[in-house]
Amino acid sequence: MVVVNLRAVSNAPGSAKPAVFASGRTGRGREAGFSLVELLIVITVLGILAAIAVPQFLAARRLAAERAVIGNLKTMVADQQLFFLSPVPLPPSSMADPARRYARLHELNSYAHAAFGATVDDLYVDSPRVRYSMVPLWPTTSSLRGRFIIQATEQALDNGFIYEVDESGRVVKIR
Repeated sequence: MVVVNLRAVSNAPGSAKPAVFASGRTGRGREAGFSLVELLIVITVLGILAAIAVPQFLAARRLAAERAVIGNLKTMVADQQLFFLSPVPLPPSSMADPARRYARLHELNSYAHAAFGATVDDLYVDSPRVRYSMVPLWPTTSSLRGRFIIQATEQALDNGFIYEVDESGRVVKIR
């Protein structure tokens, strides 16, 4: 077996001719590097891959945000069921009526130790990107004896999603 060093083969020992490399380039000048065409091809391929991957990533991120909101709404329903079984007097609501009822949204958030976000004006609960509200905004104590509706609205976009949940735990996507 004959091994030939292809890195530098000169025509004759001691000759003044430059060494010829396996790539066909001579030893003088630029030894290694990429041509402009090679760089443009690589950039084009990366651009095509990014054009395919970025929309998929954004869609998966939005779907994950919607699933998190659905999970929060279902947790709110579970907390409402617990509150209904043993209403806890939480200010500023008056508990003069000892009948069982569901909680208003600010009471529910206090009951859950502010797990859903920050309470705003006793009407809304704001989390980062989503606002939760009850329908109507301030239900009466008598209307809370049998039912409730909580909506979640995405705040980051003009046409963001809206989900709604009722006392049965059924989550409906409105938009």
